[in-house]
Amino acid sequence: VKLFRSKIQLQKNAAYIFSGSYESVINDLFISSHSPFYRFARVIKLRSIAKNPFKKYLINVFSNLGIKINDDSLDFILNFTGGHPYYTQLICQQIELGFSSKNPILKSQIVDFIESAMWVEINYIEKLWEELTRSKENIPVLLTLAKSQRGLYSEIETKKINVARALKRLQVSGIVEKIDKYHQITDPLFLYWIKRNILGFDKTECV
Repeated sequence: VKLFRSKIQLQKNAAYIFSGSYESVINDLFISSHSPFYRFARVIKLRSIAKNPFKKYLINVFSNLGIKINDDSLDFILNFTGGHPYYTQLICQQIELGFSSKNPILKSQIVDFIESAMWVEINYIEKLWEELTRSKENIPVLLTLAKSQRGLYSEIETKKINVARALKRLQVSGIVEKIDKYHQITDPLFLYWIKRNILGFDKTECV
């Protein structure tokens, strides 16, 4: 990192964009006072794409593909992904690959395409679970968050588990974030997988 900074300092009339999916890495680079890049850049946190413009875009995409899909089905997809660009694209790709009927796609059919998307990402998801669960404190926190955003501390025996420490660790890794008063798992397919494969929910209960 020090060498990189020294090279950049020699450049003139150049602008740089640093992008990354791990918030902790970005913070270490640009917010930590010990980093060579301390306050070198303005940190912009990208949020999920807003529902209405994303929905309009998807309507055009499906129309160009000749696939009929109603508003309820599109709302169902976007509510599940929360506007996550990659997962929304992945689920729509599964629809394109797997839907052959001339009838409109029903809301009830979307769950099957979410399930297909999960299997596309299964290697990443299982590896992520393996890494996170090396710390035993993470397991009850992740499982409790998967079941409900509320009552995290009341559901876990805090005498045995340091919930605050586990939450901080998961937040630093970008797996959990706090929205309003509640913590939630940020990755919708990872959350689906936990419900489906660890908690044993039926697929209709996972969305």
